[in-house]
Amino acid sequence: MIILAPLLVMPLQGSPSGSLEKLAGIIAEKTAERRSQASEAWDTHGQKWLTGGNEASLDALLIISPEIQGPTFEALARTFAEQTDPKYLYHNPTILSRYIHLLENSMNPAGANLLVGFLSQFPDNTKNIALRASANCGSTAAIDLAESWTTSKKPDLASEGLRILLLHGPPEKIAHKLEDAQAADLPPGNFATILEALAKRKLPPDFELPLRLLRSTDFPIAGGIIAILEAHPDNRAEDFLLNIFLELDSPMEMRYRTLAIFEDNAKDFRWRKGERRLSEFLRKDAKGELAENVAWTLHRIGNREGSKYLLAELKEEAEANPRDWRIQLGYARRLVDLESFSDAYKIYRFQFERLEKTPEIFRVNNSDWLWAARAAAGARRPADAGKWLGRARMSPSELRSYRDLPEFEPYLAKQPFKRLFGIR
Repeated sequence: MIILAPLLVMPLQGSPSGSLEKLAGIIAEKTAERRSQASEAWDTHGQKWLTGGNEASLDALLIISPEIQGPTFEALARTFAEQTDPKYLYHNPTILSRYIHLLENSMNPAGANLLVGFLSQFPDNTKNIALRASANCGSTAAIDLAESWTTSKKPDLASEGLRILLLHGPPEKIAHKLEDAQAADLPPGNFATILEALAKRKLPPDFELPLRLLRSTDFPIAGGIIAILEAHPDNRAEDFLLNIFLELDSPMEMRYRTLAIFEDNAKDFRWRKGERRLSEFLRKDAKGELAENVAWTLHRIGNREGSKYLLAELKEEAEANPRDWRIQLGYARRLVDLESFSDAYKIYRFQFERLEKTPEIFRVNNSDWLWAARAAAGARRPADAGKWLGRARMSPSELRSYRDLPEFEPYLAKQPFKRLFGIR
């Protein structure tokens, strides 16, 4: 009979032996009670889950985790012992899959190691998911077995072995495993999924993808590489990111993601060539769907081509309509967004002075007053900044998201900013 008793023995320094014995007795009593509950739950719900896939039964079993793994393993052992036809479980994998699903959601590492011991009895079409479940639950034996699987002549097992080593093996060996020719032979969809999962692991600070991956833009593997780069920036990735972004056949979602990664790292890695390629793209595709996104990226990394593009149309319209205050304020707002505070402030001050004695001043909306206050604060004109912020007629809760803007920071300890922002 297989019985799992997940007891954790903690040495208590300086405690009398009687205290330890009492603690051990309490643990044994509680564990025995839980094991009994697990056996009862299995008798009531086990077969309903295995044969019918009843989700309510599964939930009832999982409530008694991890003790439910005891009767589950006992039932699994009986299932293997009772099979006289060695091909039956291969052609009817559902029951084994349900065993694995239950165990994967209830096992502790000791149970996970025990499942590895059963693997020789699993048919080939369920071996891989059983080993994966063991690794997911912290089995050290699963890592050792996965290493041997990587040399298997059966592609599914070899692929699963590599997958487990990458996702659960020693982090310091991951880069080496990715260099292995075997990784290149994985089906592209499988490899992309592995890379996406790998991106969520805590990797060594010096982790780097193999250069052969950064030279590839094939889909869907490129999606996995992008996921890695989002979590672990790489100064060698400039060409990869730009090649994906500038390729018109790239999925739009990937183009947005590669542009974002480039923007986040361009300054630190001094990706000047990438800047030039984006500037050229902006000139050639000024009306394209991604032109404005590229312009904002260029602006945020300090390239003036982006600012010029973002101002050009509004500036032309403002120059053609000097008496239209709405157009003028729209142009000033864009200047604020581009942190050209002094130029924006001059426009706001001139337009407000012109409108002040007319009914039009009451048509200036709240957000225009707020942006004007930002311009004045950034231009170091606190008196106007405070006055215009008050005219925005916004509550402290409405202004909360603007309080930490750098242009307001020098004035937060002063009135009227303290009162308007609700700072105590």
